[in-house]
Amino acid sequence: MRIFAICLCLLSLGLFGYINTPVDATLFKQPYSWVLFAEDKSLLAASIAEDEQWRFPASEALPEKYVEALLTFEDKRFYQHIGIDFLALARAIKLNLNQGRIVSGASTISMQLARLLKKHNERSFSAKLSEVLLALKLEYQLSKEQILIEYTARAPYGGNILGISAASWRYFNHGLAELSWAEAAMLAVLPNNPAMIHLAKNRTQLKQKRDKLLDNLAQRGFISELDLKLAKLEALPSRPKPIPQHASHLLTSLKQKYPQQHLFHSHIHFQTQLAINQLLSGASLGLSHDNIHNLSAVVIDNANQQVLAYIGNQTLSENVNYAKSLDIAQRPRSSGSLLKPFLFAMAFQQGMILPSSLLPDIPSYYQGYQPKNYDREYRGLVSAEQALIQSLNVPAVNLLADYGVPFFYQNLQDIGLSTLWRQPDEYGLSLILGGAETNLVEMTQAYSRLMLSAQGQLESQLMPSYLVNQVSQVKPFPINQAAAWLTLEVLTGLNRPGINSLWKSFASQQKIAWKTGTSYGWHDAWAVGTNGRYTVGVWAGNANGEEARKLSGSLTSAPLMLDIFNILPKGTWPEKPLRQLKSYQVCQADGYLAAGGCKTTTALAPIEAEFTQLSPYHKQVNLDPVSLKRVHGLCFSPAKMWQKSYLILPAVTAYYYRQTNPNWRTPPEWRTDCTKQAVDAMEQLNFAFEYPPKGAKIKLPVELDGKLGRLVAKAHHINQNEVLYWHLDNEFIGTSQHIHDQEIAVNSGWHLLTITNQQGEKIERWFKVI
Repeated sequence: MRIFAICLCLLSLGLFGYINTPVDATLFKQPYSWVLFAEDKSLLAASIAEDEQWRFPASEALPEKYVEALLTFEDKRFYQHIGIDFLALARAIKLNLNQGRIVSGASTISMQLARLLKKHNERSFSAKLSEVLLALKLEYQLSKEQILIEYTARAPYGGNILGISAASWRYFNHGLAELSWAEAAMLAVLPNNPAMIHLAKNRTQLKQKRDKLLDNLAQRGFISELDLKLAKLEALPSRPKPIPQHASHLLTSLKQKYPQQHLFHSHIHFQTQLAINQLLSGASLGLSHDNIHNLSAVVIDNANQQVLAYIGNQTLSENVNYAKSLDIAQRPRSSGSLLKPFLFAMAFQQGMILPSSLLPDIPSYYQGYQPKNYDREYRGLVSAEQALIQSLNVPAVNLLADYGVPFFYQNLQDIGLSTLWRQPDEYGLSLILGGAETNLVEMTQAYSRLMLSAQGQLESQLMPSYLVNQVSQVKPFPINQAAAWLTLEVLTGLNRPGINSLWKSFASQQKIAWKTGTSYGWHDAWAVGTNGRYTVGVWAGNANGEEARKLSGSLTSAPLMLDIFNILPKGTWPEKPLRQLKSYQVCQADGYLAAGGCKTTTALAPIEAEFTQLSPYHKQVNLDPVSLKRVHGLCFSPAKMWQKSYLILPAVTAYYYRQTNPNWRTPPEWRTDCTKQAVDAMEQLNFAFEYPPKGAKIKLPVELDGKLGRLVAKAHHINQNEVLYWHLDNEFIGTSQHIHDQEIAVNSGWHLLTITNQQGEKIERWFKVI
């Protein structure tokens, strides 16, 4: 007896020491699926675990219905026992002896968790003993709630479905919180023998077990008689449902960004996500006929910088070239013209220009680089707002040259663009025309922050957030409220495509500032817009960079962007920030500070800006009131002169300006007795070179006969009827009238090209042929 007591004491000490030893943490390790939930807890997407099982991360809490159903079916005294239900064990021993085999193991939920942790498949005494011991340890070290959560996260529910969360979504397409009594009962009985009783076979037995459990729940007072009848009427699901994949590309990117995390709760608005998915899916079919196979869209709530919708890649094609699984929304692509509004906003802020200021739009050359507008036309001069509305390349490049590439490059980094991997001088002036790489998420963010700045909100320093409780700071936004508001006001003037072009005629239509972009070679089509409350970005193209000749920001992406705005609630446009603006009196015709007696109008600028540029084009011209010819003080009495203001342009500018402004008039000719030589020497000549540019180094092609190709020189005269005389290296080579082009045969080396007019005035241009 004494020896028995000693043994019992030693056994008790050993057992006490065992249960106090921490549970081996490796037992709890198992591969989980990656799961992404919407703001309302709806399942957006999930990917299968590495072991090819659908096993969602453990739930933080289990619904009361399921807990009551599980305990009623599996372990009625769960909260009273210490891991072993001795009453159930005694009953099981008696039953097994009567049957002559093991038909009941009296396993508590704690013991079943132990079996799942140890991955036991056989039913032996040794396995059972180890499970009992581990169950005691689990009961001692974990709370009852933790044991339930760990068990339900591992329980088998048929096929490759493990865990209550995965089972709820696979069988009922909703989360645990929405489980009905019938659904909770089915999930409670299913792990008891999922290999034999499941949806594919023995459905009758499964329903019988479910209904019997429902009866027991009613007897215990958990279900009313009415609820019991309704629960039994619920049909079993016919088969496991497919896992939703409404935001699979975002989930893929989150997996890469957070490799140790498996459960993601996002700000995505579920119904908005579904609606935009459906919209893009419908559009994909039509676009695929034009060889446009990939679409992407992002919606940001401006106020809190939350991403409300995210379609990383919508494609109907299974062709590997179009990378169906690639998250294009975060892949760098050519920016097209999307950066232009930020350059103009910065120029407004610096006082370089006003929205009404005329900018040169003539052939320009920068060390061999010649920007061209999308329509291959020039307008001579165009207002800054029209240059932005029409997305003209030449004025934008000229403006960037004045602003400075390094400064603009730094500003782009400050607005949140992280994909500028090269140095500023490597991008050069092409930075403004799509030479830079960007992605849809960051561009949509940048326009969202531009709107926030226009609203005067400091939250523009926040990064867009996909996930709940995810907040990231960025550098202060470099564009102030007034400059942002002026720029967005300009962008509301873009012509909308199709029936949207009549939007101003309908009071119900909302105000949207938006910009499109199409990269060189028809590879990328962008549209980004903001209505005050939301910012929407859309990209279209081909994942592999394949060109599509019908691809266009305005015709492909913009209609989709506007359709997305129709899905969203309408926004409120920010009020004019009067305290942040000041007004200037500017010339009505060119938008610069009044000079030369021009007609004036009022223009707005940021209050911090110091706009000081007088009109470079308006001049007062002295006229003879009788002949209305030009005169000066040496040929006519100053007291009798009339003065009239004219917009006087350089010859090249005038040539192109006249084509789009037929009402523009040059000053009258000089009166015959008032020689041109008597005019102030500072007045510009009436003719000028367009090409070659000053000091140009020109590479000419070699013809089939081995000779250099010919150089076509261009010049312009204010008076189109004027005759110009051309000389190359002081040798006469011809004349021109009306169209002043000259085809010249030249050899390699430096050359001097000279043009004279009928009055003997001349211009010269040195250039080198390579």
